[in-house]
Amino acid sequence: MMAASSPATQFWRDRGPMDWARVLPTYWGATAQPHRAALIQSLRKLPRFETLRELGCCAGTNLAMIRQVFPWAAVEGLEVSPDAAVFAQNKLAADPAVRITCTDILHEAEVWDSREVDVTITCYTLAYIAPDDLSDLLEAVV
Repeated sequence: MMAASSPATQFWRDRGPMDWARVLPTYWGATAQPHRAALIQSLRKLPRFETLRELGCCAGTNLAMIRQVFPWAAVEGLEVSPDAAVFAQNKLAADPAVRITCTDILHEAEVWDSREVDVTITCYTLAYIAPDDLSDLLEAVV
């Protein structure tokens, strides 16, 4: 069973709106960052996938890029910050193949079914998971 939300998870969930008001537009526009190109290249090496879940999707930038390159794939973003989730929902609202959910992935992982998605990705979110929770979360992803 997963532990309660770690202090790091609580920090990101509760981060103030003034911080997000400044940060989210920057994240959204940061499509040229090298790690995003590496992510897309890695996804191209996989067999064709129909569904993808991103843990900690923040502003939704990765999901928007993934939908451009893999237009057949339905994507889901999970984000602990309500402000970031709403921002991503607003940016991606016109795309019916995108779903953004505001949730704590430590709790959400308890009910994941391995057949729900073909691919799960995350960019740096695991750095904010408490070490005691990490192995359980990774087991749920696999």
